Amino acid sequence: MKAWDDRGADFDDREKRLGEAVGWHEVHAAVAPERDRETFFRAVWLLSVLGYAERAGIALQEEISAWTEARNLYLPASDTPPAILEPALARFLGRFGLTHVTACDEFRTESMEVSLEALADRAKAVTFKRSMLYALHAPDPGILISGSFDGARAIIAMSDAARAIAGPERDFEVYPADPETYVDWLNPKSFFPRQP
Repeated sequence: MKAWDDRGADFDDREKRLGEAVGWHEVHAAVAPERDRETFFRAVWLLSVLGYAERAGIALQEEISAWTEARNLYLPASDTPPAILEPALARFLGRFGLTHVTACDEFRTESMEVSLEALADRAKAVTFKRSMLYALHAPDPGILISGSFDGARAIIAMSDAARAIAGPERDFEVYPADPETYVDWLNPKSFFPRQP
């Protein structure tokens, strides 16, 4: 994969304005359709966050790297939702009649109100002094969208009222969580000792 240094200082703005999001279902189907989803996504996650890792299957990670590099695609960003998702976030949040939401940085030390227009594809990427956009919150009707620490995914929490208005599956690849979903779902449950 291309090094972060190769991206340039304005990469997030260019990614947001010119980039095209590619779904991981598509990459999975093209690279390793014989692998189950969790194994494949674990390999992508660890490659994004840590690099090559034996527990992910280095051969699979090399296949993912070769396929994405040949197509000039980047792996998901670690910790924060990538700028390319901001227009989709604006479309999703716009379905609730919102015009502004509260944005937070990764460290939860800064927050600001941002308009959905600031998330649109023609605007510059939303940034804070120390980090990129990490979370968006709209208390009414009850939506929280957050990056995940050492993760390459965003988590969307919604109230029942918000879910009744619109679901995120129209704008994003979504994997619903239920009460049985293991919090560290991309690692096997046996990876960490379970606490009684």
